[in-house]
Amino acid sequence: MKIVGSAPAQEAADLLRLAEKHGLDAAHSGSERAMALLALSYLNGTFGRKDAASAYAIVHAWAHRDSAENRERLAYLQSQMSTAELDSAKSLLNRCGWQKDSDRTSVMRSPFW
Repeated sequence: MKIVGSAPAQEAADLLRLAEKHGLDAAHSGSERAMALLALSYLNGTFGRKDAASAYAIVHAWAHRDSAENRERLAYLQSQMSTAELDSAKSLLNRCGWQKDSDRTSVMRSPFW
């Protein structure tokens, strides 16, 4: 991110796309750190756009790893989102095939794809 700040506009955009791609790849592989960084990045607009629905989808999948801390993150994020953003996030989860009774750790069910 330090490089992005001093790079010309096109290079900065390319670096951000690359950072997002590598973050998504790491999240697909199950990296909780990548999930946390992506969720925060989408929430803050680090990649050039704020995307609360994607942040919610990431935290939602992450929260179901049976961790109280992760469930608290999800509850906090929900409290910060509008009804429209929550509806968009739930739609994203549905399009990804998320089901409560499915294998929650399966990358085939990942909302990051």
